[in-house]
Amino acid sequence: MLKKIVIMFSLISIASSFYSPVFSENKAYDVNNVVFSPANPLGVKYAESRVNEVAQLINENKLLDARKKLVSLLEWLEDCTKYHTSLYQTLREVDGALAQADVEKDLALKFAVLRDQAKYKMGLVNLKENKKTLAVDNFVNIVRSQPKTDLGFKAYEQLQNMGFTYKVKLQGSQQEIN
Repeated sequence: MLKKIVIMFSLISIASSFYSPVFSENKAYDVNNVVFSPANPLGVKYAESRVNEVAQLINENKLLDARKKLVSLLEWLEDCTKYHTSLYQTLREVDGALAQADVEKDLALKFAVLRDQAKYKMGLVNLKENKKTLAVDNFVNIVRSQPKTDLGFKAYEQLQNMGFTYKVKLQGSQQEIN
C-alpha cells in the first residue's frame, strides 16, 4: 500500500511539472495555483468553465452541441469524483496524511457538485429533446446525491413538472409540499 502511495505521489509530481509554464518564472511554484488554475484541464476551475459553456449552449438552444460536450464532460467529472474519493480513502489510512486526505475529500466533493450540475444540464437537454426517460435518470440521480441542496430541490421539481411524481397537498389546505 505504501508503495502505491509513493508511486501515486511520484506521478502527481511528474504531472504537475507539465503545468508549470502556466506561471511566470518570477512566481514561486504553488501546486494550489495549478489545481485551481482555469488553464489546468484536470482542475476544478476548468471543469466549472466547461459546465458554464454548456449552460450557454443550452440557453442558445444549441442542444446537439451541448449534448456532445456533456457526454465527455460527465464522464470526466464522474471519473474525477471517483479518483479523488479513492485517494481520500487511501490517504486517510496513512499515518501523517490526514491533512492531504482532507484535500482529496474536498476535491471529491467539488467534482461531485460539478458532476451533478452537469447531470442537471443533461436532464434539461433531454427534456428539450423530449427524451423524458433519460431526463428522469438524470434528475433522480441528482436528488439521491444532493437531497437537501437547491440543486436537489430543483431536480425534484423537474420530476414533478414532467409528471414523474407529484406534490403532496395537505389535507384541508391549498398548500402543497415539495
